[in-house]
Formats: sequence, structure tokens, C-alpha cells
Amino acid sequence: MIRRVERGYGGCIRRSGQSDPVFYPAAFAEALLIKDQATYSDRAMAVDVDQADAFIGENDENIGLLDKVARCMVVYSPGLAMKLFESEVGSADEMARLNALYSSTPECRNSSAPKGVTSSLQRAAIAYAFYNWKQRSA
Repeated sequence: MIRRVERGYGGCIRRSGQSDPVFYPAAFAEALLIKDQATYSDRAMAVDVDQADAFIGENDENIGLLDKVARCMVVYSPGLAMKLFESEVGSADEMARLNALYSSTPECRNSSAPKGVTSSLQRAAIAYAFYNWKQRSA
């Protein structure tokens, strides 16, 4: 899995040649999600809104905005979130998949990826959120 961080999240390696530790949990989460080989429809067929709201933490000040948006997207568009992990980190394909995820999930109130937040950080938030959502509902 360390190789996945270094290869898959290569753009996240610092000038010193070391990976930024913030990406390790996300890379592990992404690897476990891919290994599971579960299939998801692009959009969730049914969502328990109470469970979703509790997970997203809309009114929880301890959860950052990026994490809330990532949680929202994996709840309402799980298949599109999984498709993100099929792309190369930092690629145009990754950005296209991120934009498709944002634009296809109006419940999250963001029609496109936020400016000024790297795609790798958004991807990491989505991977971590997806893994936690899956663990919660397992």
C-alpha cells in the first residue's frame, strides 16, 4: 500500500522525496475500497436522509467543509465517487471525474470542484469519506 501512495499519489510527494502523511490514510482507504470490488450505481437508489445527514454532519462545527462535501457526495453518488479512483492522480481524467461527481450531486450544493483545493486533496477527502460511510453502514 505504501507503493500505492508513492505511485498513485506521486504528486503529493514533498521536495524532500517523502510523501505527505495526510495522504496515507486516504490511499489505504482507496486501496481497500478498490480491493473490495463492490459495485455501486452512479447515484444512490435510496438514501435514508436521517442517516445521511448524521454522517455528513451538516451542523457539526468539528467537521470541515471539504469533508462535509466529500461525505455528501459518497452518500448520494457512490458509483461516481468510485469511478474517481480509476483515474490517475493529478490527471485531466481525474479532474473530469471530480467535476462529473460535483455536477451530478446537487444535494451537496457545489456544481463544480472548488478552486484553490488540489484535486489530490479532494480525492483524499472522498476516499476517506467513502471508507467511513461504508464502515458505518456495514
